[in-house]
Amino acid sequence: MSTPVKTLYDFLLSNAPAAYEVDAGRAMSAKKLNVPGISWQRSTIPNAVIYQATQQYRGSSSKSYTLRAVIMRHNVQADVWMGCTCPDWLDSGGWCMTPPRLCKHLLAWAEKMDLPPIKATFVPVTTNPINGTPTDEEPLPPMSFPDMVKFSIERAVRELADQIWAVTQAGAVPFLIGPTGCGKTSANRLMAIEHGMAFVEHAGSDAWTESDLVGIVHTNGQKFPGPIAVACERAMSGQKVHLLLDEFPRNNRRVQDGMMRFLLVTPGSIAQAMGVASVGKDIHITSAPFWGDAWARAEDI
Repeated sequence: MSTPVKTLYDFLLSNAPAAYEVDAGRAMSAKKLNVPGISWQRSTIPNAVIYQATQQYRGSSSKSYTLRAVIMRHNVQADVWMGCTCPDWLDSGGWCMTPPRLCKHLLAWAEKMDLPPIKATFVPVTTNPINGTPTDEEPLPPMSFPDMVKFSIERAVRELADQIWAVTQAGAVPFLIGPTGCGKTSANRLMAIEHGMAFVEHAGSDAWTESDLVGIVHTNGQKFPGPIAVACERAMSGQKVHLLLDEFPRNNRRVQDGMMRFLLVTPGSIAQAMGVASVGKDIHITSAPFWGDAWARAEDI
């Protein structure tokens, strides 16, 4: 390409969607990450100049990923290659996809990486120009069978967490169906942690009543908030809350009806007509006999 660009991120966008897939959800997630930019290491080989950068990134979890970028200039062309060791990049096949789908770590890092000041036409390539090794074929560290199983499970859970996040950002309520132990709860927890959200979890049972779920006010005035009231109170305090109603079908019909009312969004105009002080904002609301109304703005929960 001949259009001047300042950062590696500019380069990625200018080549999308033909050479790269810049997924909107991953781009949004990248804005919340702090992956510092670093200086390029310059070296020379016969007939070419090489710029390399390698960055270790450790997020909110204990996992550490390696991000790498290589630019090789030869004559008037500069080949650009980059990759990551995160499960999202590896699971997508890295450069095997057409076009490759960049992970959030690469997108966040690219925003902080200024391109080297060279006059050349930058061209995306699918293999490391130094040794010709595709990203997805780079050898992983030796792992035992239990570690391989753990790695695969973590990769699947992370992918599900990204899908849950995408559904919530579209204004919908994700409804996950699957056998026990397949990662539904873990994915919800991971999503909340990675996006800095407060997390409230409730496991359904046919023994629960709507008062257990929402809350109870004792005759002496003492409050015993249930998971829905707790989620609402945290949302009202300014936190973004992810409420997980686990094992939903195990609840009895009356409780399910009450929870469905809460899951549906009540428009701000209706909330105002109901006398709810939501300042015209859409809300989630339900009620219980020994608590009253429990509500929070839809944008916060």
